[in-house]
Amino acid sequence: MNVTIENIDELSAVVSVSIVEGDYKEVVTKSLKDYRRKANIPGFRAGNVPMGMIQKMYGKSVLVEQVFNLAHNAVRSYIQDEKIEILGEPLPYEHGNKLDFETDTEFVVKYEIGFSPKVENFINSDLKFNLLVPAFNDMKKAELVDSIRNEHGTFVAVESIEATENLRGTFVELAADGTALEGGINQENALVALQVVKDDAVLAAFAGKTVGDVVLINMKTAFPNDSDRAALLGVTPEVIDSISDTFSYTIASIERFTPGELNQELFNKVFGEGVVVDEDSFYAKLNEYYVSTLAPEADRILYSEFREWVAENVKLDLPVDFLKRWLVQRNENLTIEELDESFTHYVASFNWEIIRESIFARFGVEITNAERIETARAIVYNQFLQYGIPHHMIPEAE
Repeated sequence: MNVTIENIDELSAVVSVSIVEGDYKEVVTKSLKDYRRKANIPGFRAGNVPMGMIQKMYGKSVLVEQVFNLAHNAVRSYIQDEKIEILGEPLPYEHGNKLDFETDTEFVVKYEIGFSPKVENFINSDLKFNLLVPAFNDMKKAELVDSIRNEHGTFVAVESIEATENLRGTFVELAADGTALEGGINQENALVALQVVKDDAVLAAFAGKTVGDVVLINMKTAFPNDSDRAALLGVTPEVIDSISDTFSYTIASIERFTPGELNQELFNKVFGEGVVVDEDSFYAKLNEYYVSTLAPEADRILYSEFREWVAENVKLDLPVDFLKRWLVQRNENLTIEELDESFTHYVASFNWEIIRESIFARFGVEITNAERIETARAIVYNQFLQYGIPHHMIPEAE
């Protein structure tokens, strides 16, 4: 096979592959023998179909397939060997490849390629962007500490109500005269979180109460949401409007939420056994976590600003007509008309990919598999911590 290249213009070229019979004869013969071995034709045993019949049935299609396979592989090898930077994939040349497979034994198969433009070096010491560095100040430290303490807090039984405790008790539906309604609701062990009560008068009625006290509640003003009220009373929302608004609530227990103490037990829960041993190292770890959590966002902002600057200041010449044909070919449902409407977005994407790869090549940037794993792990780690899952419970990458 002989491969030649001829420029159409500065942005595209035609690669021609000359194929003679000696290039394809052996592979075509082998392929036809495979057809013969597998052919299931009435009147012939498997593997005994005459080769002439196989040739007549499959010869042309096999020849076409193998010639184009050889040509395509030759073009790919040529591009690789000559280190030609291209965009997309080689396309069958629209003004060539008028081949006669009935009579010819020699063929010239042509492909069009689009060159990837060269990127002039635009990075120098005058080009500067600001990287935002997260500041772990006292306010952020206090917010994070409160969040962790609340995450690992507990409810403790207390004797009286001071603010927004959680209560257990019994709801009893009342008649108009204030007595228990005959056949009405009597819901035991009902949980009431005072922080969700919407009626200030009801909250005031609970203030200072102790276990065993009874409080009268207007359920509709205290819990305006029908579904919430129905859940508290153990009924379905469909019947909630038929139930009295007035209930008594007998307090059976009072529990107050207490944030976790900053002690070794909490340190171990958050960061693993013995990783943090005092408050100083605890705050150091929090600083590390805070910065690592926001660092990706800072990187994203820097990346976005740099990419916007590149889009505005670094212009590349692209083989537009070639790229449009290539995009339509690889997207069956896309037409040239539809492509024209969004082509500027494709151009921006091509420009950025070319420029990014040129930067990688210039500075010898290579992303290793270990770096990919570590980045993925850091993302998962931060996500887990946001949901209160301790560091030592995150599985190691394999």
